[in-house]
Amino acid sequence: MNVHKKLTTLDVYCTSISRQGRIKRLTREEEVRYFSEISALIGQEDLPPKKLKRRDILMDKITRSCLPYVIHLAQSYCRGKSDPILLEELIAAGNVGLCRAVYKFNFNVGTPFYNYASNWIKAELRLALKVYHNIV
Repeated sequence: MNVHKKLTTLDVYCTSISRQGRIKRLTREEEVRYFSEISALIGQEDLPPKKLKRRDILMDKITRSCLPYVIHLAQSYCRGKSDPILLEELIAAGNVGLCRAVYKFNFNVGTPFYNYASNWIKAELRLALKVYHNIV
């Protein structure tokens, strides 16, 4: 008997993360270095393509380092519910919150990025749950 399992977006996503190996969390020094460089690049108008690419690479590194945390939070909001679509929606919403946090974070305040980002991620997760339950 040949049974094909339909892969969901979440399966593909989790597999790609596991293939990359353990994604390490940024240290405080890396956070400060990356965000100081990003803040210097964000405020400028008409950046050359090379600097835009550098900014995007740094933001991507920060975002990728936080993805396991987003998945963890989405799973904790999904406890007791066996709806895979809900989990995918929550991960997507958590990523939106994470991207917002990356754009709005001010490293000069002294707050660690994870603490700052968790508030944005959780707010997006709560909003997604409200929307999801109103639709269903």
